[in-house]
Amino acid sequence: MKKLILMMAMALLFLGACNAELSITELKKVPKEIQDVETLYDTQYYAQLINGKEGEPSYLVLNTSGNVTVNVEVANNALKILIDEEPQEDAGVQTHLYKIQLDDRDFEFIKLYKNGQETHFDMSIGGAI
Repeated sequence: MKKLILMMAMALLFLGACNAELSITELKKVPKEIQDVETLYDTQYYAQLINGKEGEPSYLVLNTSGNVTVNVEVANNALKILIDEEPQEDAGVQTHLYKIQLDDRDFEFIKLYKNGQETHFDMSIGGAI
């Protein structure tokens, strides 16, 4: 009986440790693993996706001239990145960097939405970090 309880406790602990949550977080500092990405500071691109290796986070780089809020959600087999941008007059271009922590699901698509309208990534770097 003790073995069974111990095995169940270990299984729950293992499953809890493996279960990553889907999240997006704005970063103030550029992580070491993406500092060498050539296009990181290129403001000609509105949206860049830097895909991490399997099990590692991905990164979203936005160059905007307004206030930005970014969220993620899942619909069917797609990860949706939702950008709400409020333009500001006479504001210079600002670079915003977000860390996307994926959960254990495999997504068939990553879709980008700006103010409710589907748009595209100007640059996507796959598994480069």
